[in-house]
Amino acid sequence: MSDKAPTGLIQSDHFLEHDTGPGHPECPERLRAIHAKLGASGLRDELDVLTAPAADLASLTRVHPASYVERVLERVEAGANFVDSPDANVSSGSYESAARAALS
Repeated sequence: MSDKAPTGLIQSDHFLEHDTGPGHPECPERLRAIHAKLGASGLRDELDVLTAPAADLASLTRVHPASYVERVLERVEAGANFVDSPDANVSSGSYESAARAALS
């Protein structure tokens, strides 16, 4: 048994639902490639894999104004492609993905 503390990998299938569109580096394929490499190398078996919980509104508003969090949710629910500027791409799964990434 190793004396080293395990390294954690926090994940959620919801992260794959944050699809920013063709050509954007923040994409589901990037995550799939990372998981494939971890699996192929055997490193994934050495990781403590944890499921990311979703942050609630109180947690999100510790960092962002409530008006921003609400605006993001509204834009995602409306099917928008971005929030505030074209550099902040979103998709239908972006809010849930971000809420899970917030506590990770």
